[in-house]
Amino acid sequence: MDDIAQDPSSSTPAERVARGRAIWDRYSAEHPFASLEDVIADLLHLADEDVPGGAESVLERAEMHHSAERPDDVSRALDGLPPSWERAARRWL
Repeated sequence: MDDIAQDPSSSTPAERVARGRAIWDRYSAEHPFASLEDVIADLLHLADEDVPGGAESVLERAEMHHSAERPDDVSRALDGLPPSWERAARRWL
């Protein structure tokens, strides 16, 4: 997982999903009754101990990163349309 720390901005959302899944698989193997919320809460407790600004700071930055990496609502709505339909729809939007 050293590659994550090198340049996280170079990752695609699919690569980030794969890394998240690897973390979740390991966590859930050790804690079989845990939910995804549990691992996130544990990481936030870690942030409170190890990160300046604590969990609130980490949550704020994580939400900002997540939002920036997601396609916007328009892109999701137009995904899969034939090119001519997409162009027409974008003119109306």
